[in-house]
Amino acid sequence: MHTIVKKHGIIVLLLISLFAGCKNQPNNTGDDKVTKPSTQEQLSEPVYRPPVSTESYSQSVDLEAKIGQMLIVGFRGLSIKDKAVQNLRKDIQKYHLGGVILFDYDMTRKSWKRNIKSPTQVRTLVEQLQVVSQIPLFIAVDQEGGNIQRLKKKFGFPTTASAQYLGQQNNLALTNKQASKIAKMLAGLGINFNFAPVVDLNLNPNNPVIGGLERSFSAKPDIVTQHALQFIEAHRRYGVLCAIKHFPGHGSSSRDSHLGSVDVTNTWKEMELEPYQRIIDEGMADAVMTAHIFNKRLDSEHPATLSN
Repeated sequence: MHTIVKKHGIIVLLLISLFAGCKNQPNNTGDDKVTKPSTQEQLSEPVYRPPVSTESYSQSVDLEAKIGQMLIVGFRGLSIKDKAVQNLRKDIQKYHLGGVILFDYDMTRKSWKRNIKSPTQVRTLVEQLQVVSQIPLFIAVDQEGGNIQRLKKKFGFPTTASAQYLGQQNNLALTNKQASKIAKMLAGLGINFNFAPVVDLNLNPNNPVIGGLERSFSAKPDIVTQHALQFIEAHRRYGVLCAIKHFPGHGSSSRDSHLGSVDVTNTWKEMELEPYQRIIDEGMADAVMTAHIFNKRLDSEHPATLSN
């Protein structure tokens, strides 16, 4: 589950479930069959839907509903035929949930049967959830490109380059083109929130969850910032929100924070904050996702996910 806190006009995502973050998932072993989509299931052109004003809604609902709007939840199920999806629709109506996040792999059950099967199936699932919500839902996904793509080629979705590759090419037009490919696909599916791009600096290339997965554009703040801005700009053209991550910086770590506590006190550098500051200053930060890391130089008692 993801918790949303809005500060100074920016959504701050506090990841409070160990496995609901952005960890890379295992390759398909063949135990779970993946159905190849038919020609009719190719992605259609996206329909841009401008943001809906929530001011009047916010003034008319009670505190419980406002709390519900702060939650983005994970769930199991591929369609309304699944009992879990039926229950989720009831919860959306009862608790005014803010949104959902889609995954391809079920970490607990170690199965590829989660929320994603084909383009048509995803688009239909999104519609089945949106129709019961009084206010439009956030429909979120981790679609960074490279190794972190929930919407995978084997499910019938186009693939895109990793951040590391794009940073090495250092061609901003290429990054914008790749990001546009992602954003166009998401918009066509009704997905309006991409938990990307990664703005961590690649300070430790052997980092198992950032550098080791080619998720960082560069070790240099300026290169990271420039490419992240291109990524975000491309998404905005299609009406898709972005979350820059993983604040205050996960690039120097030597361990995977999905698997336990990670302390970056002795490896973290202040320049890791530069991409966040510059992107926020330019008004391009829709959301900031915090990291499951401890840095006593910033907070001597709490990890970033619980820090004030």
